[in-house]
Amino acid sequence: MDQTWCPVCPVAVKGELLRCNEATAEQGLSLTIQDWEELQAGRRAALADTGRVEFGLGIVTDLAKAVRASPYLRQDNYAETMDHLQDLFYHWKGLCREQASDREVIDALAALFDDPAQGSADYLDGLTGAEILRYIQTGQKPGEGAPDDGD
Repeated sequence: MDQTWCPVCPVAVKGELLRCNEATAEQGLSLTIQDWEELQAGRRAALADTGRVEFGLGIVTDLAKAVRASPYLRQDNYAETMDHLQDLFYHWKGLCREQASDREVIDALAALFDDPAQGSADYLDGLTGAEILRYIQTGQKPGEGAPDDGD
């Protein structure tokens, strides 16, 4: 396991993976250590792409807890979907220009993943910062009400 990405010990990494899998076990969803390593590699790339810095083990466990009840998650594409959602989280944080907390972005991502995206992370790729913030602040889903301001 590549430990250059994180200043925590391998025991902490395995502990976080176990916590993540415990949170999703009831839904039949789990990540392998290889999945976790790939998610962490994706995290490093997303942070580099967005110019962000983050300490600790990232948002995967919080994100997994938020989306675990989605009817659109399946074990056969769970790791890939989590990787895409993680990328979206960091992208959305940049689009929101720090006007939304991590928790608000995670909750919005989870809710919009189910409706209107119906499990399509690709659909979520096309949302603008204005649409995301409007949803966080008012609950108005993209495509409802006022047109997007192009942000």
